[in-house]
Amino acid sequence: MATLWDYLPDLVPDYVQEITLTPQAFVQSIPVRDDDIEVHYGVGTSEERIIFATQVLAIFTLTWNIMTEADFETLLDWYEDPNKACRTGNSFYYTPPITFSSVVKTYVVRFLTPLEVAFQDFKIYKVATLQFEVLGRKP
Repeated sequence: MATLWDYLPDLVPDYVQEITLTPQAFVQSIPVRDDDIEVHYGVGTSEERIIFATQVLAIFTLTWNIMTEADFETLLDWYEDPNKACRTGNSFYYTPPITFSSVVKTYVVRFLTPLEVAFQDFKIYKVATLQFEVLGRKP
């Protein structure tokens, strides 16, 4: 059975290190992309389809109801450091906590959305939604 891994290109990220985060919830999604194919209709039943992109767009969504201060500091450091993720600018390695096979797979990702963190209590944080755009796989 084919998985997301099979459709991604081998890729070396901008920052060649791996972020280590274990979320309380993890979701892998492949949203519909309507802008990759343009359809031109002609006379009668004729049509032409122009394909602009064939790469899969996949998103990893991570959430935490409770995140420790140490994990928050790691996340913030990766997000803000211009030599690491540089917010949504640079790509890096990430290995999801859930695998869909017996082989551990490391992906090349980047932050898709701005970092939004809620302060819960003394040194306890909540990250409702953190999204990585999946760009490729580690060679």
